[in-house]
Amino acid sequence: MTIAAICCLVPGWIVVFLSMVAIVRDQLTAMLIQTMVRLFAVASVALVVRKIYPDVGIADFFGWLIGFYLLALLTEVVVLRKKPVGRKS
Repeated sequence: MTIAAICCLVPGWIVVFLSMVAIVRDQLTAMLIQTMVRLFAVASVALVVRKIYPDVGIADFFGWLIGFYLLALLTEVVVLRKKPVGRKS
């Protein structure tokens, strides 16, 4: 459970840092980069854990990984959501 939490927390920090630095100006490109950072980090750890511990099942590690991934994604959306610009009529 701890490995799953750390595996989802660190990419989340990277994504929030990248959004604050604003290296990429295009929002679509920034979103794709953030998604790839998050996805490849979690997928890499999942593959490494599967390779080292082949007997680990869905309830043991991957269930926690999916849960923490969704929780981290929700947290990032809430943190990174910008207020919409309201139109004045």
